[in-house]
Amino acid sequence: MTISVEGLINKSKDAYKLVLLPQDNSFESDTKTIYTTFTYPHPVTGISSDFVVEQYIKDNKPQSQLYILDQINWKNINVKNQAYTPDGKPYRCIFITKNIDKTVTTTFNEVPALVLGTEPNLYILTPFLPLYFLLDYFKPILQKKVLNGKIDDNNDKRLLSYEDLTDSIYESIPFIENISKNYNIDLKPSLETICESSSIPSMDSDDENEEQFFYKISLEKIKKLIIKKIDGLVEMFMTVDSFKSLKIRMETMYPNGVPDNIKLIMWQQQAITLLANYIDKWYIDLSTSYNTDSLEKFIKEMKVKNNAQDMIDESIQQLHEGTAAVLASQKNKKAKTIVKKPTKATPKTVPVAVGKGKLDMFFKKKA
Repeated sequence: MTISVEGLINKSKDAYKLVLLPQDNSFESDTKTIYTTFTYPHPVTGISSDFVVEQYIKDNKPQSQLYILDQINWKNINVKNQAYTPDGKPYRCIFITKNIDKTVTTTFNEVPALVLGTEPNLYILTPFLPLYFLLDYFKPILQKKVLNGKIDDNNDKRLLSYEDLTDSIYESIPFIENISKNYNIDLKPSLETICESSSIPSMDSDDENEEQFFYKISLEKIKKLIIKKIDGLVEMFMTVDSFKSLKIRMETMYPNGVPDNIKLIMWQQQAITLLANYIDKWYIDLSTSYNTDSLEKFIKEMKVKNNAQDMIDESIQQLHEGTAAVLASQKNKKAKTIVKKPTKATPKTVPVAVGKGKLDMFFKKKA
């Protein structure tokens, strides 16, 4: 495809916000999809972040999905010789081409395009479960139980109704109240994932089939959730082609190969690092007990081996440099010519008696 210069439009980085949507968003909704942006502290980092609620109608039913808006890091750690600007930023440029209208004849297949060439930013929508906010809400409650040694107290049978529990959550996290009440974000799937639940026929309804739900936070269910997510990430790292960059990095760091059991531990640690962006590390540390001794031993052995190899290479290099210096010195000595400076002869002095000199006759006194 050829793009003519005349067909290019140059815009600054703030003129447009280019956002990549998840791959599964290629559905056909009954209505136009609406995206609403909110700014709220991240439940793990506490840093002010942008969250997006997607709304659409599908099969005459309102649908909603919560995302977090992440900015792409243009630095590629897998590229050794990536070019950077004088101030240390990676070069970047975005071309956005228009769809080709087959009914219009274009010359040389020219396609008009929009160029974001002045430090453009690129964003991506990542699904973000309300569950991550709920874990932040329950954290001080569970920490207190762990501290008091009552985490496995079977006598604690108190369950809260969905209404009472959500009222408490809304009071603590206004953002959750907003998206739950006004944007159709359902909290029940998240609560059922991390809470023990039970139901009874509703006393406030004439419908016999309507139930009232009660919940109690369960650390055991949270632990199982975290282990399941780590195992799922490890499976993706090992099988999905889109994670090849992680494999390339591992092969670059350890060109002689890595044993399978060490690879598994590496993938687990990588999964924990990734999951820590969504779930507080306190939960992860409480839920996991992976033995990393063999990994640490392997890394130490590789460091010793690499350091020894570096010392050998350095010694060989110094030997080559020293040998080259000696040979060069000997060559210079052979080629050097010593030139003696000519010396002047010292005049010989002959003693002469007084009055016997050759000119004394001209200086004799007259009588």
